[in-house]
Amino acid sequence: MKQLTLLLWGFLIVTLTTGCFGRLIYPSDTYRGKVIDAESKEPLVGAVVLAIWYREAPGLGHPAEGYHDALEVLTDAQGEFTVPAKTHVTTFGKIREPQLVIYYPGYGYYNGFQVRPTDKEVRAAYEQRFFHVELRQWKNREEQIRNVPSIGVSRVPEAKMPNLSRLVNEELQTLGLQPIRLGR
Repeated sequence: MKQLTLLLWGFLIVTLTTGCFGRLIYPSDTYRGKVIDAESKEPLVGAVVLAIWYREAPGLGHPAEGYHDALEVLTDAQGEFTVPAKTHVTTFGKIREPQLVIYYPGYGYYNGFQVRPTDKEVRAAYEQRFFHVELRQWKNREEQIRNVPSIGVSRVPEAKMPNLSRLVNEELQTLGLQPIRLGR
């Protein structure tokens, strides 16, 4: 009986770590990049770079997706950033490469309103683990008001993105608008 119990526990552990449920440990590479003004080519110092990892799990017809983790970093004096390598643990599904959100007040954000990388360049950026991002300033106040609150981070806990929340709300207040809650 004891051998059967050990065999069943062994099977369960192997299934959870390598089987249909996915691996147990998912290492994430280091991602680097540089964020600049699209026109002047000057570095954007203090831009927020939010890396968001999602868990993908089997679903009916298509995989289900859920928030797993996030990490926020800022660009340095040269507009450069590093999202450090990270190890993720999950017992169900797999962890995908991070989705990056890059924001600087007064500018269109990545991913959605950037000049670079273009659609074709995004895949190459992920493969090279280096993002050269060019953000353009908003053309006018109306464009800024319409788009600033639409940053797609609603699944991320507010505590994981304090700088992003602070800068977005400072920009909204400068525009005469009420602060918003970005995450959950």
